[in-house]
Formats: sequence, structure tokens, C-alpha cells
Amino acid sequence: MPPRARPYSVKRMANDLTPDNTPTKPIRRRLSPKVRHAIDLYVTKGMSKAEAAREAGISEGHLYNYLMKEHAKAYEVEAKSQYLQDVESMKIPYKAQAFEVARDLMHNAKSESVRMRAVEFFAGERKGNAVSVAVSVNNHAASGYDYVPPGAQVIDITPQQPDNDSTPDSPSSGEGDEAP
Repeated sequence: MPPRARPYSVKRMANDLTPDNTPTKPIRRRLSPKVRHAIDLYVTKGMSKAEAAREAGISEGHLYNYLMKEHAKAYEVEAKSQYLQDVESMKIPYKAQAFEVARDLMHNAKSESVRMRAVEFFAGERKGNAVSVAVSVNNHAASGYDYVPPGAQVIDITPQQPDNDSTPDSPSSGEGDEAP
């Protein structure tokens, strides 16, 4: 009896590689249904990976080990992409309803400010939608006490104040002061 051939994904034939040793066909590996379910849970339900693993009936370590493999990472990226597409498609009917309500408010609202906000909504000039970025460039030196490391030399350059307790004998005024 001849030996059984191995599945394609286990061993690659030399002619299945390109000159730079990359495969010509992608390797298709399977994820167990429990691992897929755990990935789907933490991507779509917002669960932690540990919670998703418990819910799917596998250990945390099993899920983390699988997530280190390329085919599991690819499935995770695909699941996230699909989830984002699903969320975007769910927004479309609600956007249409919002436009209908805004149109009705623009034409039938009793308040002028409500009608004006509806007009701004359609014109795309809503103030609440703008992104505001504030950058502080106050780079002033701190006032108060400064830390001087031990052994550092400190030079005081504060101007000297005139003495107010001068005696009559001392030459405090500039009169009669001449150099000898």
C-alpha cells in the first residue's frame, strides 16, 4: 500500500514557491469554532479576551496561543473589518431619518433658532461639529525657589540697594567727594 499523501497545508512542494521563496498559494488553516466564537465575542461585544474565552468554553491560554498565529490574526483583522462595515451599514437608515427630521424642523419649527440650526446642519456649518485644538505655549521659567544641587556654585546678580541708615560722618551725598 503506498503512503498517504499529506494535506497541502502541511508540506509545501518546491514548485509551489516563487523565486523569493514566498508561497504562490496562501496556506489555509482552520480555526476551531470555539476560537472563532471567542474572537467574534471580543470584537463585536466588547468583551475582554479572557471573558470571551470563558464564554466560548476555552482557556485564556488557548486563545492567546492561537492569537499569536498568523491565520488567527488574519481572522481577527477580518472580523474587525466586517464589524466596522456592519456598523456603518446600520448608520445609513438613521442618517436618512435624521435628514427627514431636520428638513421638517427647517420648514415647520416655530423657533427661529431651531430653524437656523437646521439650515446650518444642511449647510455643513454647524459649530458643534468642529474640532477644537488648543496648544499651550507658555514656556515661562518657574518663579520661586530653585533647586541647587550640592556642590554647585551660585552667583547672585541682584542689584545692591542703597543703605538708608547712613551717618552724618559718612559721605552719603555726592557733594564734595573728589578723588585725591
